[in-house]
Amino acid sequence: MSEPVPHHRLARDQSGISLVELVISIALTAIIATLMVSIVVTVSRSFTREAQASANSSSASIGMRELSRVIRSAAEVSLIGTPAGTAPANAILRATAAEITLYSFIDADAAAPAPLAVKFTVTAGGTLTETRWVGSPATPSTPATPSTPATPGIPATPGGPAAATATTPWHFATEPASERTIVRGILTDSATPLLRYYNAAGSELVPAPGAALDSAQLPAIASVRVTLRVQQSPQPASESSSASSGTTAILDNTIGLPNLGISRVRGTR
Repeated sequence: MSEPVPHHRLARDQSGISLVELVISIALTAIIATLMVSIVVTVSRSFTREAQASANSSSASIGMRELSRVIRSAAEVSLIGTPAGTAPANAILRATAAEITLYSFIDADAAAPAPLAVKFTVTAGGTLTETRWVGSPATPSTPATPSTPATPGIPATPGGPAAATATTPWHFATEPASERTIVRGILTDSATPLLRYYNAAGSELVPAPGAALDSAQLPAIASVRVTLRVQQSPQPASESSSASSGTTAILDNTIGLPNLGISRVRGTR
């Protein structure tokens, strides 16, 4: 007859873990893993936002620098084909909230400076583009008649103050010499337009809705206020696409027109 096997109580370190302890361990592991993932995601988003903000700021600076130097160099020019004694053409030919066309002595040869006709415009997709036409002086082969071709989109109608900054008659090619993209991702709306215009007294010159400044307003422009809001990267749905976003770069600058002999406008902000 076999003897009964004695039952010995296992020591605590030999008994394994209970179901309750297993559940608690799993729960704690899940909590720690969740916290670690959350930290990694937060840090990653922070780096991404910083990179986006830096890229937007850099693009906005490039756009503002180009707009500022071209607008500041705006000047009136005399056009071939206009009657003798006619006042030179306005420095700014067309001005809207999202477009400006002007004559400018930018990037000119110091020995023989020649004007450029430059147009900045913002497309429906938020891209700021620059188009340039090259000015050429009068030559014996250039017909000095009103039939001289005018640059498309650049009216040859003279106007503005009688004091000319360039007395040499010029004509401009019908085809642009260059077209390029300056900045992408520009945010625009009716409340904060890209371009605003002011006269010498600091009063804003406002065009009719959906129109450009008229022929009476163009000669009165003394300064141009540029407000660049750049957001190139798509934003999460949880973030607003407005200028309040942390990654949107915002630059604001009022540019005077020293070549017209009009002092920089102050107090227009």
